[in-house]
Amino acid sequence: MAMNCETRSLSSLELLLAKLQQSSDEQYDDGPPALPPRPVVRARRPRTPKRPRPFHLQGNYTGFRDLDDGEIDDLFGSRGIAEGDLLDSDLPEKISDNEKEVEIQKGVEIIQRCYHGHQARLYYHELKRAAIALQSFVRGENARKDYQQAVTRKEEDDKRLEKLRAIICLQSGIRGWLTRRQFEKEMTSHMNSRHTTSHGSKDEDTKMLVDLRRRLQISETALARANDENASLKRYISDCDKRLEEYESKMQSLEKTWQDQVTTLKTSLAAIKRSQIVADNGSPRIATSSVAHYDGELLANVGTTDGPSQENVGAGKGDPQKLKLRFKAWNKEYKTRLQGVKSALKHLRYGDRAKSSVTCFRR
Repeated sequence: MAMNCETRSLSSLELLLAKLQQSSDEQYDDGPPALPPRPVVRARRPRTPKRPRPFHLQGNYTGFRDLDDGEIDDLFGSRGIAEGDLLDSDLPEKISDNEKEVEIQKGVEIIQRCYHGHQARLYYHELKRAAIALQSFVRGENARKDYQQAVTRKEEDDKRLEKLRAIICLQSGIRGWLTRRQFEKEMTSHMNSRHTTSHGSKDEDTKMLVDLRRRLQISETALARANDENASLKRYISDCDKRLEEYESKMQSLEKTWQDQVTTLKTSLAAIKRSQIVADNGSPRIATSSVAHYDGELLANVGTTDGPSQENVGAGKGDPQKLKLRFKAWNKEYKTRLQGVKSALKHLRYGDRAKSSVTCFRR
């Protein structure tokens, strides 16, 4: 059993721990200083081993009764068993020699098994603590490396941004200088061109001034002509209005005369009718002749103003029906002529006004 424990193969964690111990023993001048031991967190602490249970050797250690007390104490003391762990009832009184040896061998195996288990548990807990410490060390180293990389990256970014700011400032200064130089060149060229073209511009200005004066004279003459035409048109319109008023007054006077003639004709017709009635009734001819003479004078007066002639009236003395028809025809003709004269006057008045307005707008 001891040989088996000595010659067993080591696990990977054991090999890693051995390498770390060897590397810790060696000292490097260029390496970083050793880190302080990290305190183990309570959650990672190994569990405390339980107390070993007392051995109940029921019939297994019956041969120990025949041994001396000193031999039994030496045996159990060498195996790590206290006297209180054994009971008197567990040791029978008589055990044979062979059975004694077998039982002793079994007890030794049990004790070795318990001892080896205890050693394995202790070794496992030590190895676990070493692995936890190693993991914490590796994680801390990785965190420090990441932090150092972040710091270096930030420093590089700051340097790059500072370079960019300097480049932008330099570019803005160069561009401003170039624009100022270009502006100065343009101003100098513009001033030179103005000095060179000043004499030619004077001649052009005089030509333009003469042309403008000529156009001004033409426009003034055209304006005077238009004013004269407008004044003549206004005079013509006023003359037309006066003639229209005269025509209207003449028409009113003619209308009055025609109405008087109509009334006289009506009275003459009534007198003729009465004379005929008197003649039919056997009245003297003196009355008829006087009435006829009076009617003839009236008809003669009417005939002088575009009315029916005396010949027509005299011819109609003997036929009152024909005279009445002629009077109706003359009245109808008079109305038509009156309407035609009114329409002509109206057309003349509005036509002259429209024509004058059109000519004014055209001017």
